[in-house]
Amino acid sequence: MSRKGKITPNRRPWRMAVLIGCFAATQALANDVDLSISSPVTQGQKPALRVKVNKAADRIHVRLGSNGAKVEKTFEGTAKGKTLELPLPQQTVGVWSWKGSLDVSFADGSSGRMPLGFTTEVRQPPWLRMKKNGLNLKENSVTVVFGSNARNLEIEVTGEDGAVLAKENVAFRGERSGTPLKLRWQPKSQAKVMKISLVAHDQQGFFSPTLSLYPWSLAIPHEEVVFETSSNELLAEELPKLKEVYPRIQKRISQYQNLIPVRLFVLGHTDSVGPAEANRSLSRRRATAIAKWFQSQGVRVPIFIRGFGESDLRVATPDNTDELRNRRVDYILAVDPPQHRPWSGWVTIQGQKPSGGR
Repeated sequence: MSRKGKITPNRRPWRMAVLIGCFAATQALANDVDLSISSPVTQGQKPALRVKVNKAADRIHVRLGSNGAKVEKTFEGTAKGKTLELPLPQQTVGVWSWKGSLDVSFADGSSGRMPLGFTTEVRQPPWLRMKKNGLNLKENSVTVVFGSNARNLEIEVTGEDGAVLAKENVAFRGERSGTPLKLRWQPKSQAKVMKISLVAHDQQGFFSPTLSLYPWSLAIPHEEVVFETSSNELLAEELPKLKEVYPRIQKRISQYQNLIPVRLFVLGHTDSVGPAEANRSLSRRRATAIAKWFQSQGVRVPIFIRGFGESDLRVATPDNTDELRNRRVDYILAVDPPQHRPWSGWVTIQGQKPSGGR
């Protein structure tokens, strides 16, 4: 359920001011201008140069360069005591060395130049993952592991109506990287949980990308489409069943797609008559036929299919038992594979394998 996957921007910069040497600047200019940098920062944030003027300035001009990147900025009419911030275009992980100059013309007619030289660092954000089988909705808890020494974790739980069910900030005591960290929340209502968002902060002030979990799924009730023996061809007389369920699927997609990246999962099943591998292949082809019909009618969310054959019988039977209730296809809206099934085996209706998550 974790999203995982791809890195999201950090929500709040953690800044550490470092004084910059004034080199050959005049003593008067050194007293009239204070400089600092926000660095190190985590990937997704930019380091910045801060300029604080201790008396009014008509014009401040900054030139900087590093690793082929150049920054040039002019500030006009800066009041006494104001702090200006100049973001630096460093987005890659690593340390950059900056050199340049600062020219200031003050309102009282004085002026000066200050050479600049400093380094900035962008760090890889510490990772955050859910521990295997770490989500327990019955007890309103989740257990995660963090790639740094933990200071605190933020958790926000959203219900299927879009309302926030819980929002907590849980303090820790510097537990080491990889230590299981358990969080609990007290929901405001009994609404079904749709999304859980977590951010972990370490002892140095750095924090993880947002970890988003989607423990929500919705099975769409429907009348089963009947196929001829060993066939995956949709019969004309069976199409009214699909036409009846189609608007219900579309209604639910419209209801939830602005809250979560909803997907349609089509699960094919068979009874236990015949070889297991042949049944798995047949159930996948039937699921694909139905999924392609939905797409042809206008379903625009990603559609994933998987054939389970006789491995997930609705009604337990001995081998080679002709049981109509086991010959079925499930339609489930979710973000991650339903029923905690892993991504292995799932494909799009074009036959493409997912990259393991969102």
